[in-house]
Amino acid sequence: IIMVISDQHFWPDVIPTMHRAFCLLAKKYKPFATIWNGDAFDGASISRFQSIGWEKKPGVTQEIQAVRERSHEVIKASPNSKRIWTAGNHDLRMESRLANVAPEFANMQGVHLKDHIPEFVPAWFITVNEGTDGHTEIRHREKGGIHAGYRNAIESGVSIVTGHDHRADVVPFDDRRGRRYGVRAGMGADSSRDPQFVHYLEGRKANWQSAFAVLTYKDGLLLYPELALRVDDDHFQFRGEVIKC
Repeated sequence: IIMVISDQHFWPDVIPTMHRAFCLLAKKYKPFATIWNGDAFDGASISRFQSIGWEKKPGVTQEIQAVRERSHEVIKASPNSKRIWTAGNHDLRMESRLANVAPEFANMQGVHLKDHIPEFVPAWFITVNEGTDGHTEIRHREKGGIHAGYRNAIESGVSIVTGHDHRADVVPFDDRRGRRYGVRAGMGADSSRDPQFVHYLEGRKANWQSAFAVLTYKDGLLLYPELALRVDDDHFQFRGEVIKC
């Protein structure tokens, strides 16, 4: 089992429902790997978008502390799992800001986000069971648009798991080479009306799903990928059950 959660956009003093659910299932299933598939860090105060009015945003230090607290909860839930963090566009905000305004600090300890979450191995992407029928690539983003999962499955030539657009779906694709899947793992954050998003969305309720993916391999074959989906602040659904977390 490999568990993949994306786009948590962790905020100080907020523990999202699906993060709690992720930890609960990680403790239960003891997966081979727990993957943070980009944008655990939001970087609100160093966004390329200007502030709207006088909105209050947490500083980088506060956000990193929130990320560290949540990372320790994952480790506690499943201490023997491999832990990998693929880079998301928000994750890159910190290093991009420093590289542009203070290039002389390149390679100094602490200027990279990975320096602050050493328990997770940083990566651009992850390959699972390369060259087999279960060949899977896990990365923060690939194609965009409403049919991204379908396009990812067709054009990548392998099963592929992405985040980024905060949508959750599983698209199987069959051709003469067999079956592969385009999986969008949703977002780990709770809602499009969370403080990270509410202002630039002007309070709109976006078509986003709070969810994560659970990948199960049997003799190297990727079985139909499963999604855990948020129900409310204290519950999520998975495998035909509504589970309290």
